[in-house]
Order: sequence, then C-alpha cells, then structure tokens
Amino acid sequence: MTTQPAKLQILMQACQRGVNGKGPAIDAANNLLAECYGMLGKLAAENEALRKDRDSLLEAGGHLL
Repeated sequence: MTTQPAKLQILMQACQRGVNGKGPAIDAANNLLAECYGMLGKLAAENEALRKDRDSLLEAGGHLL
C-alpha cells in the first residue's frame, strides 16, 4: 500500500486549513476530518507493514543500510 505524495500533501494542507462557515460547511468539515483520519489509518498500517518487513529481514540475518 503506497500513498501518492502530491495527494497526501494536498490533504495535509486541507486538514491544516479546515473549513470555514456554517450549515453545509459543517458537513464538508466532517468529510474532511474523516478523510484525514482515513489517511492517518492507511499510513499507520503502511508503517506497521514496513516495520514487520524490517523485523523479518533482521531476523533472517539481513542488514540495514
């Protein structure tokens, strides 16, 4: 599972900026928050998978650069 850096950068900026307004903007803010948390979840899962790969490599006698 890899993430696209440009898409991730745009999402990070939107998460930092947030959404202004009332009414429909609240729905937009909730959707943005859900997307931010979704991306954080994907990144956490990718990070964990990389950790497991690293640990397997080290257990098999491999070396890190």
